[in-house]
Formats: sequence, C-alpha cells, structure tokens
Amino acid sequence: MNIKITKDNYIHKMDKKNKPVLEASVNNIFEFETSDCFHDQIKVDNYTLEKLDSSTTNPTTGPIYIKEAKVGDILAVKIEKIEIDQYGVLVSSNLFGTLKEKLSKSEAKLIKFEDGKAKISENIYINLNPMIGVIGVAPTNEGISCDTPDYHGGNMDTKEIKSGSTVYFRVNVDGALFGLGDLHAAMGDGEVSGTGIEVAGNVTLSFKLIKGQKFPTPAVKVEDNLIFLYSDKSLDVAADKATEQCYNFLTQNLNLDKNLAIRYMSVSGNLGISQIVDPKKTVKFTLDLKPLRNLDSIVFKEFNL
Repeated sequence: MNIKITKDNYIHKMDKKNKPVLEASVNNIFEFETSDCFHDQIKVDNYTLEKLDSSTTNPTTGPIYIKEAKVGDILAVKIEKIEIDQYGVLVSSNLFGTLKEKLSKSEAKLIKFEDGKAKISENIYINLNPMIGVIGVAPTNEGISCDTPDYHGGNMDTKEIKSGSTVYFRVNVDGALFGLGDLHAAMGDGEVSGTGIEVAGNVTLSFKLIKGQKFPTPAVKVEDNLIFLYSDKSLDVAADKATEQCYNFLTQNLNLDKNLAIRYMSVSGNLGISQIVDPKKTVKFTLDLKPLRNLDSIVFKEFNL
C-alpha cells in the first residue's frame, strides 16, 4: 500500500511529544511531500532575505508512527525516489554561511532546471544531484530543532542521502516518529553558503526494521560504501567521533582485530565534511565495503550491505 504524507503536516522540532500524522505498518511504501527550507516563501528573483519569516524555516514533513518500531531497533530507510520541482532557490548572504563577512548584502536567486542541470548564472550550469537535508527520528529526551543534526539524524545535509541510498537510525522511542524535509537539487560538501539549491518536492521511501542488532548510527549505505555520520559543535570532535563509529563497526560488527581495523581504515577509508553551517557540524567517514564482503558476518545480510 502507498501512503502519502502532505507538506501541510510538518514539524519544526523532532520530539517524542509530537503527535504523529498517522500510524502505519512498516511494510508500506511512503511518499513525503515537502516544502523547501524557506517554507516556500521565496517566489521571486532577488528576494530580500530580511523579509523572510525565519520562525517557519526547515519545515519537516511528518512525523509518522511506525507500529512495529520499538526502542533499540534499527530503522533502515531506503530512499526509492526523489522528485523535485522545476525551480529552486540559492542564497548567498551576509547573515549566515562561512563567508558571510565577505558580503554586504544577501542575494536569493531563483534557479531554473533544464535537462538535468541547474542554471546558476547566464553561462554556468551544474549537474543536479537531488538529496535530503533533514531526515531522522525523535530523540530520546528533549526535542531537537529541525535546524540541528545530532544522534537522531536531523539536518545532516549529507549529499549521499539520495535516491538509492539507505539511511540507518536507532529507534529512540516506540514508533520512531520519522520525518524528513529540506530537499536540495544540488549541494556541495560543506554547504558553505548556508544553502544548497533549496527545493520543494516528493520523496518515496520504504522501511525495514532490524531487531536485536547493534550498529553505529546514523549511517548511510550508498553503492559500495557505508558512511558513518557524527555531528558536534566542534569539527574536531565530529571528525574523531565519525572515525570512531567506523572503528566500532569493524571491530564489533565484523569482529576485525583492532590493529587490522585501524590499518584498513587508514588505507581504505575517507574522512570528509558534510556541512559546517548548521548549529552542529556534520562529518562523515566513508568505508569501502567491497574488500570486506568475503568476511563471514550476519551484518551484511541483516543490513543489506
């Protein structure tokens, strides 16, 4: 059964106190309709950003209550398809972003899409790479703003969360209370202006619940890579913790010797930055799974790795 959640059902905080839009079985296919991160407020080119109602930004569609999801389960979210609108919004601003001090004003540009490319100036086109900025479940304790990434997911702005990928979250409250939003038509690592090409759209996905297994989360499986994500106010801390998450996977899930795990990570892993502009910065450690698939481990089957 296909179930659609419309964008008029949204939250600004991932919170166990949120009332779910609906309760449904894990075995359904779900379509989430989303507004852009500006809540569709920017309709004209050269919009004055100071006019923006910032209290309603980053609306996240949901949450939904997954009947079978229990605390401690792993929720595997398969991104089946991302469909985006015909135009998006790209911003450079003196209000936010890592280079804000270089600017004296903000510019919000409407970006048109043609033949799989985004026209960002008269003579510059870039390839579209639709991805999800905000995705996650309710945290264990206090609610967390949809602007902020953390252990529950949230605004991780990781470009590998795209069609065909699977994102893993630990279920912190019964029902999970899953939601998503903040689609980008394209975004580079770092998201240094503070935005990608922000766009409204639809995401089709499916769920799988994995019970009785330990697994470092949040994590993303894309093609032959497994990516471990960690968010913190300190970029150094986030880098150390993302690396440790990968180490934990190799030593605990695959039972690799500690020394071998570290050596393998050093020659076959890649440490990178997802974003450095949100309240917490997100770092990713990307692990090449191909050389590991001959290891005898239940985790490859359980997690579809």
